[in-house]
Amino acid sequence: WRVSQWSKCNACDGKKGMRHRKVQCVKPAARPGGEDVQADFKSCRGRVPKQKEECIGARPCKTMCPKRSRKSNGLADDEHANIDKFIDMGLSKYLEKDDTESLSDYDSVADDDSVEEDLKNFLHDLAARDKEKRTCEEDERYLRPIEENSEEKKFTTPKPGSIIQDHNPAENAVLYEIPLQEESQKSNLSDAAFHEIGDSVPVQLDTNRLKVYKGEQALKLINQMANGNVTKSPEDFGNSNRDADNNYSEFD
Repeated sequence: WRVSQWSKCNACDGKKGMRHRKVQCVKPAARPGGEDVQADFKSCRGRVPKQKEECIGARPCKTMCPKRSRKSNGLADDEHANIDKFIDMGLSKYLEKDDTESLSDYDSVADDDSVEEDLKNFLHDLAARDKEKRTCEEDERYLRPIEENSEEKKFTTPKPGSIIQDHNPAENAVLYEIPLQEESQKSNLSDAAFHEIGDSVPVQLDTNRLKVYKGEQALKLINQMANGNVTKSPEDFGNSNRDADNNYSEFD
């Protein structure tokens, strides 16, 4: 089984929530250094690792309003009239220098005052509606965690490529070393025959020399063997640390 990192808890301010992770069943690569092959869940043994679990939200909350359906952007007839008056007022001021202006000074001033008042009311109404969009009733509000990074909003699950190997605690790691019996490695086969059928030649394990490595020491040896960079045998490694490492034990 291979699992991704846990997502962040979807709760906040110490409340209970859930967190998720991706789970894959993978088969080891046919050759060392190759990529693992993803398989169906039925191909893996054992219980499927948990894909979600409860958590306690540690991030602070922020108050949100539910999204409302968008209303028509069309303006009412009186709003259109106010906008037209505002435009007309600007044009009339621009043309004030024209001696052929038909409006009297008194009518122009009175009209300007009326249009300015209408414009103020129009802008006030627009601001009030905008504020109304950004507020909601107390029973409509809900809480959500404050995102520390806005980029995290785009990924409800871990980013591709962040899948990691799930590990057991180090203290649970155990490595068994059982050498082959010396006489079982002797054969009258030629080198060519040994290479051809050597894998099928029966061998015997020397269980009397069984050694067990535990904890961090076992993990280190397992990683060295998996990466192909072992410079000495586990037995040599164990002998050099036998007196200093309590994780080493030998069975009779």
